[in-house]
Amino acid sequence: MAGFEVSTEGSELAPAIVMSGRPPRLPESSYLGPAIGFFTICLENRRPLFLDPLLCTETMYAFRHATETYDVALIAYCLMPDHVHLLGQLSHGNLLAWVNQCKQRSAFQAAHRGIRPLWQDSYEDRVLRSEDRVIDVAAYILANPLRAGLTREIGEYPWAGSDVYSIADLKSAMQVRPCWW
Repeated sequence: MAGFEVSTEGSELAPAIVMSGRPPRLPESSYLGPAIGFFTICLENRRPLFLDPLLCTETMYAFRHATETYDVALIAYCLMPDHVHLLGQLSHGNLLAWVNQCKQRSAFQAAHRGIRPLWQDSYEDRVLRSEDRVIDVAAYILANPLRAGLTREIGEYPWAGSDVYSIADLKSAMQVRPCWW
């Protein structure tokens, strides 16, 4: 997307997954496009609901609808059994509005199946800086099922992918792991 350049320099990224209370948010202007954001959203009480393929399909449908509505490039995504990772880029608009729409649409779908609440109220986020290597963050997200023992190879897990990078590009990025990995 226009307006955001990504350096090939290394990055310092340390995403937190366990959430306790509401994490502090950056000023809202930090989430306005052009921007790239990395989000970790946990299911309510860390229930492993994404072991259900139908719920995963419905959730991805809701995410894709929100992604189209907000004109976001879905750089990487991964639905783990009890949480989700999203890496999105927008040229204009608000990343928080996009994530909230992802949560709202998917929760609405889940409620039709009697699952409520679906999500924890809050989530972890990180707005990437120009010096962050986006492909490293995307590879980190897609390698999550590997680290959890859910698959043996990147690209095998059905609920992880990228609309921007090929699996070959991501595997190549995994060969040199940043210090925060």
